[in-house]
Amino acid sequence: MSTPSPYNNPKAYDHLYLCGEKSPGIIDDIDGLDNPRVWEEKKAAGSSGATITFQGDGLCEFTVRLRFWTQKDFDDWEVWKRLLESPKSKSQNALDIVHPRLAQLVTPITSVVVTNVTAPKGTLLSGDIVTISFKQYRKPKPAMATPKGSNSKPGGETPEDRLDRLIETGRNQLRSHADEFTELFNRRRN
Repeated sequence: MSTPSPYNNPKAYDHLYLCGEKSPGIIDDIDGLDNPRVWEEKKAAGSSGATITFQGDGLCEFTVRLRFWTQKDFDDWEVWKRLLESPKSKSQNALDIVHPRLAQLVTPITSVVVTNVTAPKGTLLSGDIVTISFKQYRKPKPAMATPKGSNSKPGGETPEDRLDRLIETGRNQLRSHADEFTELFNRRRN
């Protein structure tokens, strides 16, 4: 199933679903979505450069701002905010989360924990905003890798070198065609 586009289905971006329950109000902003990578750098004494080892995907930390415009938004908030409470036991599970922006990441975010929640604040003209901070949850799995080199060679061909080479190739082809044309022209003439 493909992720809806904000251009053909903007309403899908108005809410997120936490533990299967639709968020109150309207999403004003989601900030900080990324897929961080963790790399360990090992430098040898007296040398330039380093060996880097991929240690796995990091965890994303992001915020969601909900904007409330009506009394119904506040009433819905009073019920929904229970999902954001601090863990009550050692074996508390992470929370399933669904939103198109989370699904569009290279490594989609599907589970989170709550790291902070603000009280609603705002005005009657701007609406009230609640900011919720989340941290991605993902079960650990082995993921180490050390690059042995790259496809481009140090001191190798630059884009300018490639352009110069293509120009020279074109000139040589033109010269060759000009020589063939001159030869054919001279044969016909004689």
